[in-house]
Amino acid sequence: SLMELIGYNLKSKKWKTAHAWARFVLLSAVLEAGEGCLRIEKTVDVDGQADLLIVLDPKKIDSVALPAVAKLLKKLQAYKSTAD
Repeated sequence: SLMELIGYNLKSKKWKTAHAWARFVLLSAVLEAGEGCLRIEKTVDVDGQADLLIVLDPKKIDSVALPAVAKLLKKLQAYKSTAD
């Protein structure tokens, strides 16, 4: 999903595709859920360039990630249903 940041235009402050935006929102929802389910670490690639590593704890997918995504989807459905 961090590759989707390539799909973000800094000048216009808009996403190039809805899919890129959706992936970023899902990543953000799980990250905000906390509990060590997902973390982003600064690292260095093989060429010595700054990089990021996304680490997902597979033991917390059912207990943290899925409820976070479900909460997000319920909010989206409420917004859609009320045209808010």
